[in-house]
Amino acid sequence: MDGAEIEKRVIQIIREKVSAAEDFEAEGQFVLLGEDGVFDSVTALELVLAIEKEFAIVVKDDEVCPENLRNLDCLVNFVASALSRQVQGSSRSSDYRK
Repeated sequence: MDGAEIEKRVIQIIREKVSAAEDFEAEGQFVLLGEDGVFDSVTALELVLAIEKEFAIVVKDDEVCPENLRNLDCLVNFVASALSRQVQGSSRSSDYRK
């Protein structure tokens, strides 16, 4: 899955979490957490749960941090990295079964 597809799906999740209209626009530096962010700590956790479900990934407790959730770019990069680790891990697992 490429970055554009990940971003599209993440924006859809954000749209659902903030109950935004279909014309809701979010770009790379769109602030998610912090003083100017659209999420507080509770809705940020809800976002993480939705991300886990949508992308079938597991987000570790220490990965739920401002560096990964600060803005749209950070979140998209984090999801891409998690998906990459997952693919690498599953290919290693299949190597052991041979």
